[in-house]
Amino acid sequence: MSIHTFEIDPVRHPVTILKRPTGADYPPLPGNLHRAPTALVRAREICGGDLVLACFEVSAPTTTYADHYTDVFPAAPSTFTGGDHCNHCASAATRLSPEQGVVITRDFPWDVCDVWDRDALALIIPAAWAAAHLATVSQSLAAHGLGTLPSPGGIHLALPDCTTMHLTPIRSGHEQAAPAGWVARHGQTTVYDSTHHDLDPHDDARWAAQATALYAAEVQRGTDFNDIWEACLGKLLKRACTASGLNAFTDGSAGAEFVTLPLPDGSQISIDDSVHETTGVLISEYRRLFVNHFPLEKDSETCEEILLPTTGTFWGDMAALLQTARARHHASLPSTP
Repeated sequence: MSIHTFEIDPVRHPVTILKRPTGADYPPLPGNLHRAPTALVRAREICGGDLVLACFEVSAPTTTYADHYTDVFPAAPSTFTGGDHCNHCASAATRLSPEQGVVITRDFPWDVCDVWDRDALALIIPAAWAAAHLATVSQSLAAHGLGTLPSPGGIHLALPDCTTMHLTPIRSGHEQAAPAGWVARHGQTTVYDSTHHDLDPHDDARWAAQATALYAAEVQRGTDFNDIWEACLGKLLKRACTASGLNAFTDGSAGAEFVTLPLPDGSQISIDDSVHETTGVLISEYRRLFVNHFPLEKDSETCEEILLPTTGTFWGDMAALLQTARARHHASLPSTP
């Protein structure tokens, strides 16, 4: 959350939003809320489920600063009817008419109503942010040709072998937060699990969907994941690259020990496992992808190591790799006059 100073109204003085304080009195925002987009709104514009981060002292004679709450809370706006609900309402009624006031929340988190001037400023994380991520995953799965089944709290997919796969968002304690991670499981197999990885929510949602699609394609193919001749990392990587429109080559051995992706400019990307130094191993032995981008003339002294994020599984790491490889492929295309 950056520092911002701007005029919300040309008639009023500037409003400055400082970064949320740290320390014992200000615990970190849960999950990935620190990545969430914030909005500066009037109290009358706050919607149910918006996460309220800070209020402002609008009567100050100089620049107005955000007063961050130590415990952020979800809004549940309702009509202010005067001082008939609690002592706090009665106090607010001495300075605000029912037309001037709005109740941001009742009973939570302070066991009294929180009554604001309708024109007061608030810093919020909009509730719509979280819903967008679930929609992103569903749309991505549909783009990969996978149908989804209605399921409370997640997404279920019917796979070609008549089994069901579950893709579940991990909540961080606030429903209006984007998922703190995604977990995809097929029986006892964990296909994706980013719970303990601090990933960008947009990338996390995209990789969760693609990892699921990559795995589902192998299930449809009838792949035996215990057969190194057809399901070593190299063979899986090559098939995934081909399905994504990228040419991939192995070293020609039955175990596909090395994988390379030639790029249009003559350079190439090489891939292996960072621990085993080969892709000729099963998924059960996978540790992490080791990826290098070699220039036109292959020279180990000048190659660039591509540091990929860790998603928690081979399928997720492969989804992140494909995104990076496609971007490198596009960047190496000859420019058009």
